[in-house]
Amino acid sequence: MPQSENSKDAEKEKVMRSRRGTVDTEISGALTVLQSSLDVDDAPYRARLYQLFGHIEKEFDTLYAENCALSVRARIVQLTQTEGEAANVVAQEVFGVQESGKSSRKAIQMGQKLRTALRGPPVFRDGSKFRLSRLLEGHKDGVWHVAADSTRNICASASADQTARIWSLESGACLATYTGHTGSVNCVAISNNCAVDSTEGSGPASGLLLATASGDESTHIWKVPSNNAPSDHSSEEEEEHHRDPNNLLGVVEHNRFTSSSEKSDGHRIRVPVMRLTGHRAPVSCCEWLAGGQQMVTASWDRTANVWDVEKGEVVNILSGHESELNHCSTHSNQKLVLTSSKDSTFRLWDFREAIQSVAVFQGHQDSVTSVSFNTDYRIVSSSDDATVKIWDLRNMRTPLATIRLSSPANRVAISKSHPVIAIPMDNRHVRIYDLNGNRLPRMPNRRCHERMVTCCAWLDEHPANNLLTAGFDRMVAAWKVNTTTS
Repeated sequence: MPQSENSKDAEKEKVMRSRRGTVDTEISGALTVLQSSLDVDDAPYRARLYQLFGHIEKEFDTLYAENCALSVRARIVQLTQTEGEAANVVAQEVFGVQESGKSSRKAIQMGQKLRTALRGPPVFRDGSKFRLSRLLEGHKDGVWHVAADSTRNICASASADQTARIWSLESGACLATYTGHTGSVNCVAISNNCAVDSTEGSGPASGLLLATASGDESTHIWKVPSNNAPSDHSSEEEEEHHRDPNNLLGVVEHNRFTSSSEKSDGHRIRVPVMRLTGHRAPVSCCEWLAGGQQMVTASWDRTANVWDVEKGEVVNILSGHESELNHCSTHSNQKLVLTSSKDSTFRLWDFREAIQSVAVFQGHQDSVTSVSFNTDYRIVSSSDDATVKIWDLRNMRTPLATIRLSSPANRVAISKSHPVIAIPMDNRHVRIYDLNGNRLPRMPNRRCHERMVTCCAWLDEHPANNLLTAGFDRMVAAWKVNTTTS
């Protein structure tokens, strides 16, 4: 019996060992397969992690270099009077480079960048070619648009501070401020059908009719009262309202250029004559149609509306763009409308016949920021692809001229009396070109604003100021530019 029991126990143990071996083999095989699959699946993730770590390391190196540059900022400021070699010596001391070879060139470039970053406001020594004559100050945020009326010697500005202002170009005073919008004022358009009020005591903007497009999805038609002579002093309440909360000591900052002496808001207008509501997104632009009875508005809802101003009703909806509209423009004496969009196209709408027609043009690689008429057959378009193109509507296959810039272009201005255009750019420059695409000689290569320049407007034949520029430094600048193209 004991032998039989021992043999049974031996056989049982043998079976258990065989089973244990089989299970161990199966587990090890499964682990091997799992490990191999993980190795295969994790390979791209591991490579991506190594790549991200490399980017992080480069970012740390860049931050270290920037910190080194900032540590000598005070010394660079002290050496601006002797800009040439001194700044390069400081850059060489900081970055440990030698005068010869590639490292020396890198140090020189760094010194030049530091001097450019610390450069003060623009100074134009040759006043006969490009002279800054006046700064119009008063907006509390960036200025999106500026429009001019040379007959009345005034201009109007639209700002992100939710106001529009009318300025006297003779005195620099703010004649009126419209405060009826609840969003950023993106555009202002002056009606040409208002006669100048010559009665005694009336200001240059008396009876002026304007339209403003806003981010509150509406366009307002408003009028300046006839007794809008600028007041000599602002009220105590207005002074308290416009006091800078960051300037607790009340220190007055003086500008080196002639700025607006009138700090009041002029007449404050709060109620419009007409509200045009119909868009479902911010309104980016507005323009009066020929005759002054209708106007067109462009919106981020991808449509442009044609309005009957007297009735406040939509006459026509211009749809077809695939993205938000940036700008619209109207012909001076014909019922033609141009619209530009972020979909990199611009369109021509013709209302001269009973059945309207539309033509689509795609000549840019990025958002078309503006498009305007120059003559009956010539138009000018600007884009975020850093080009401005002049087109002939009779042959739109290729542009007549292409102007290549160093920065995206914003709303261009075309002179009516001279074949020149002014191009505001994101890099704070304003460029002047003729309609053949040639940059005018002797124009200074300097910054005109401290921030992005958003818009330009010509005042042809004005004796003192023939070009206005607006930017996100809250300024409207008046310039005297020599437009001679020879």
